[in-house]
Amino acid sequence: MIQLILNGSLVDSRYVKSVVVERIEKRGADSCVFEFFGDVDVNVGDDLKVKELVNNTFIFGGKVTEVSHGRVTSTCTALSYGKVFDELRVVPPIIYV
Repeated sequence: MIQLILNGSLVDSRYVKSVVVERIEKRGADSCVFEFFGDVDVNVGDDLKVKELVNNTFIFGGKVTEVSHGRVTSTCTALSYGKVFDELRVVPPIIYV
């Protein structure tokens, strides 16, 4: 069993249809795609964490990058913090002496 935590608030499991966390080995971004029913307020840039209740550990953390609304369900994609930080990196790096 897992929990979704969106912007620090627990998402009621009654609204969650599915959650898929994909781990990418080596270079790349882990991703999480989740579908939900009803009125879940989610926007691009929102903070998402996925917690596994059996071991009481977080298995994903990142930012929502895409939201699409359907007739019955909505689908969201989030990329891991590593991907966000990689894109924010200043190139070339600034070196302080």
